[in-house]
Amino acid sequence: DLVTADGRLVDLKTSARAPSGLQAVLQNQVQLDCYRFLVQETSDMYVRTAEIRSLIRTKEPKVEVTELPSRPFDAFIDLVRRYKRAVEELEIYPRPGFLCSSSCPAIDACEAYHGLIGVAS
Repeated sequence: DLVTADGRLVDLKTSARAPSGLQAVLQNQVQLDCYRFLVQETSDMYVRTAEIRSLIRTKEPKVEVTELPSRPFDAFIDLVRRYKRAVEELEIYPRPGFLCSSSCPAIDACEAYHGLIGVAS
């Protein structure tokens, strides 16, 4: 990942297939807002735009570029405050994914949340 001299924040990714524009934004907006916030709070740089450059691993590799909308930090700051409050109050927000297994320390809460008691065991 890098920030260019002209204020472009670039996140480098690899993928088996190209993400749709909306999918790329939904999956990466928080991460890039975090990077953008940190750059601007710890340096004199202004990040004017953020983009994802994805190397698509196909027979003939290609690079896809997705520009993310620049937005005020209000939503990001609100999200960070909610995350902080949830950690302090030991709240668990299950987010199932391919790494879910019985070895996860939150598996019991996750299974209960989804009504799947004993499924991952």
